[in-house]
Amino acid sequence: MSGSYDRVMEERKKLVDQIIENMRQGYVLPKPDWDSEAFLDMRIRNPVSGARYQGANLLRLYLRGLKQGYTDGRWVTYKQAQSEGWQVRKGEKGVRCEKYIFTKQVEEQNPETGETEKKTIRLNRPMVNTFVVFNAAQVDGMPEPEPMKILEPDEILEMAECFQASSLCPIRENNEGSAYYSVRQDEIILPDRNAFLDSQSFLATQLHEMVHSTGHPDRLNRSILNRFGTPEYALEELRAELGSFFIQSDMNLQFDTQHFNSHTQYLESWINALENDPNELFRAIADAQKACDFLEERYHQQRLVQEKALSNNQNILEKSEAGQELLSRQQEAAVRMAVKHEEKEPGSGKAHLERWIEKDILKRLELKLPLHYEEMDYMRESYEQLASSLLPSLEEEELMLLETQEQAFVPVR
Repeated sequence: MSGSYDRVMEERKKLVDQIIENMRQGYVLPKPDWDSEAFLDMRIRNPVSGARYQGANLLRLYLRGLKQGYTDGRWVTYKQAQSEGWQVRKGEKGVRCEKYIFTKQVEEQNPETGETEKKTIRLNRPMVNTFVVFNAAQVDGMPEPEPMKILEPDEILEMAECFQASSLCPIRENNEGSAYYSVRQDEIILPDRNAFLDSQSFLATQLHEMVHSTGHPDRLNRSILNRFGTPEYALEELRAELGSFFIQSDMNLQFDTQHFNSHTQYLESWINALENDPNELFRAIADAQKACDFLEERYHQQRLVQEKALSNNQNILEKSEAGQELLSRQQEAAVRMAVKHEEKEPGSGKAHLERWIEKDILKRLELKLPLHYEEMDYMRESYEQLASSLLPSLEEEELMLLETQEQAFVPVR
């Protein structure tokens, strides 16, 4: 186990050194040197298990992918590749990732049966282990990835609005020209969305402030009431930027490195903090991942609420359309009934139709429904046409049904 721990510490040191070097060059995450519209799919995930890499592992794979120029976000272990009939090419070097094991299986004797049974228990301290993954570009036989759907600006804004609706604190847009989370007021202030370069920048800024809001005592309870310019303030900014990065990755968005790297005023403070204590990076990563999970859970719950509401609205619409179809049948039956009256007693058909229309108008007024005079005129025209020709008699049961409808008729338009 000590060997696994040492390997994890070694890989962590490499990641910290790389981040510090990036910061010395004026950025945190490098920008891809290819056209973002050209690559197929950079969603960093495992196509065999279906898992999405998170936290420090996500950062490692993102940075290695950019360094090597990979345009595929799929990463697998050697054994996983073999299980799928794929082959990691000879001489390829993978990326060592870390994982933590929180449970283990033990054998215990059941006091009632006397039999030995396996039981899963939670560890007091998680065990650390490592695994190595290879990019799809290093593996032969992997199928081509499905093209990633590039979200349209309106779709990104819809996502931003759903995040807003899921927020536990108010989010207001105004003309102040600055974005911030007010700890004391527990609210997020954003510039008007039209002031941003694009919808992606608007969403990235909103997510940054929403990560800050998760530090509220009633949520994840981080130390966020820090004075501007202090190291603590700067480290909270790092958490917010990492959290925004993690969420954008999970949401299948092309990460806006320019937005991340715009916080250059904190670089020197971040460098000093990481040089003094490299574990600061991993504390920030852990907090950012917790914030990411917190916000995404609420986002997906809000999505379900919206989808359910949309489904209900669709059902109402379908019922309304069915009602409209029923109303048309009633109108048609009323016209035919008027013609039947005309056949039995000349001169009575038109009067019968007008009485039906009058009842319909009164019922609509009572229910505060719109009046459709064009339909009434069409009923009169239809009556005139039908009355001038011979029509087959209505079946007796249809007449009974119509009379019942006349007694209890409720328009649905």
